[in-house]
Amino acid sequence: MHPLIVFLSKQAQAVRQLEAEAEQALHREKAPERYRGCLLEKVEILSSLPDGIQDLLSGLDPKLQQEVQTAIRDFARRAEQAMEVDSIFFMRQLLYPEDYEQGRPNSLEIFINNLQSKIDPS
Repeated sequence: MHPLIVFLSKQAQAVRQLEAEAEQALHREKAPERYRGCLLEKVEILSSLPDGIQDLLSGLDPKLQQEVQTAIRDFARRAEQAMEVDSIFFMRQLLYPEDYEQGRPNSLEIFINNLQSKIDPS
């Protein structure tokens, strides 16, 4: 598996874990500050993605490199916007469209799956 896919998959998994911890903090523990903290960590992961991928793009077709950089910058930009407006709702909804159904992949996971098929079309 390409190192870029490995890195992005680990980040997506960390995001899912933080979301699960946030939900537990809010609903089971009744700890809104912990909930907020988990969502802030999620946003920080997403906002740092562009820095994390820089060394992992080598070997990819230049057009695909540009496509990846654009998409990753977009994920980061939306995360940074959520931090700027300090909106817990916005932080929570990052990666999820309005018509999202529980149990389906989020937009980062969909991006990773599509990227994997472009890197390794077999």
